[in-house]
Amino acid sequence: MRCSKGSSTTEVVTQAQANQNHCSFCFDVLIAHLTKVEPPAPDFEDGHQPLFVTWNKSSQWDQHPQLRGCIGTLEPRKLHSAIKDYALTSALRDSRFSPVQIKEVSQLSCSVSLLRCFEQGASWHDWEIGQHGLIIEFTDPVLSCKRTATFLPEVAGDQGWSKQQCIEALIRKAGECSIRQQVAYLISMS
Repeated sequence: MRCSKGSSTTEVVTQAQANQNHCSFCFDVLIAHLTKVEPPAPDFEDGHQPLFVTWNKSSQWDQHPQLRGCIGTLEPRKLHSAIKDYALTSALRDSRFSPVQIKEVSQLSCSVSLLRCFEQGASWHDWEIGQHGLIIEFTDPVLSCKRTATFLPEVAGDQGWSKQQCIEALIRKAGECSIRQQVAYLISMS
């Protein structure tokens, strides 16, 4: 369901919940690409919604998997093509990491986040850890440019952050380190 708070209309669209079939398809697409074969067809309905694909890598020395790539879109897209595109983009073109190699695949885990119900927060703390993703947007007070960043719903809980720590990390992710309370936050939750 796509929701819009604070507008005179609410658009209702049936949307899928992410499931194991979405993640399996990401692995199929990545392995097919790395081995230069055609991937199988997806075995889930072709909905239309925003999404992110996240890859994590397990290590025998660390209990917690490490982020290996996470890229997506806040714009609704057809799921079959978008999951295929973002499975590869997040594994191979996340600028924070080198491209995934075939030898790493057995250590990877994948999650697909299908986003829905965006709504404007009333204040910077009007959200719940583990339930809401965050999109922050503000104007950099020094450069007068727009700054944005996104965290998926699981990020704050996975990192053990409080709401304030999460917002501060989101501001840093947007590229701004010198401001805290001066920012008038525009936060959308998903």
